[in-house]
Amino acid sequence: MLKATKVRLYPTVDQRKAFAFQFGAMRWAYNFTLGWRSSAWKERGESISKRQTLDKLQPRKKQAG
Repeated sequence: MLKATKVRLYPTVDQRKAFAFQFGAMRWAYNFTLGWRSSAWKERGESISKRQTLDKLQPRKKQAG
C-alpha cells in the first residue's frame, strides 16, 4: 500500500526569491540543452543522450597530480 503526505510551504520573501532564482536557472539549463540536442539532430542527424547532456553541463573537475 502506498501512502502520501501533502505538505504546504509558506516561504519567506527571501526564500521566494531564492526559489525563483533556482527555477530560472533550471529553466535556462533545460532550454539550453534542448536547443543543443535539437540543433545536433537537425544539422547532423545525431542523437545526443541525456548522459552526454549532463556531462556537458557539469563543470570540469581538475585532474589530481
